[in-house]
Amino acid sequence: SGGVIEKVIPAIIKIEPETVNLSSRGTLTVFLQIVPGFDVSVNDIDPVTIRLAGAQPVRTSIETEDVIKLPKIKEKGANKKEGDDDKEDEENDEEISTLVAKFRVKDLKNVPIGKSISLTLTANLFDNTKVDGSDTVRVIRNSKKAELLSATDKLVEILFSPFKNLWGIISNHDL
Repeated sequence: SGGVIEKVIPAIIKIEPETVNLSSRGTLTVFLQIVPGFDVSVNDIDPVTIRLAGAQPVRTSIETEDVIKLPKIKEKGANKKEGDDDKEDEENDEEISTLVAKFRVKDLKNVPIGKSISLTLTANLFDNTKVDGSDTVRVIRNSKKAELLSATDKLVEILFSPFKNLWGIISNHDL
């Protein structure tokens, strides 16, 4: 059939905050790590290709932290013979790099409102291999202006409700 299978490297992403307000003028942050075993790192990602819901990041950086591997757990009944190499039981330090990308909320495109919305970050490595990962967030649209107007309407209603009754009595009588 002549179809081409495209290699996609899976990524683990975390989006913060977990609730995205589409009316916000703020930013959201995506933390990305490459799934181990693909012999690539976040340093291989071409930052100009990064997209989240059609938006380009306003800033990217790479953070590196030391991760300590836990010692291997011995299987039951596996007795150690004298002279066996102890190296396999030692802890090994390993570095994990995380790509951090900041996006303006207002730049996101076609994001539906809902309690559990999956957003996918896509990118390419410098060799054009695709990378993608998804996270689920809550998406709302609350404008501060709408909230303020609603609160003001409620306040006016509460403050003037006693006068409505008085106005009703006055307007029903001939003066």
